[in-house]
Amino acid sequence: MIDASVVLSHPSTPLTIGDGPSELIAVGVTGTEWRRYTVEGRYQHGRALIGAVMGTPTLTVVVRLTGSTWAAVQTRLNTLKAITSQTAYTATVTIANQVDTYQCEPADVDLPTTLNRWAVAANVQDVTLTIPIQP
Repeated sequence: MIDASVVLSHPSTPLTIGDGPSELIAVGVTGTEWRRYTVEGRYQHGRALIGAVMGTPTLTVVVRLTGSTWAAVQTRLNTLKAITSQTAYTATVTIANQVDTYQCEPADVDLPTTLNRWAVAANVQDVTLTIPIQP
């Protein structure tokens, strides 16, 4: 288990991932990616950079939802989807006492395409969130 937590803050329902029924499996932010504007010419070697702006990084969060029943797991999943579907919310990521806060856009929610019967029997659902954040 990693020494980390993620708090998704929506005005009415903050959700902490990393304790209790939602275990934080992995968390990370993509590196810097630039959108470059260049010009190339027929009689020019290579290209010339006109300008560059930083692209939109993403915060990836892998969470394992658990519950006493499969219905409880699905309720937690629906809550997670409701919070991360908002057009604006914050994510506070704490890793080994380092705290970073990000302004978030709606998240892409990745679920397994088929259910594993052992996961259903154990009342466990793994979810991957890919969240565009402000640089």
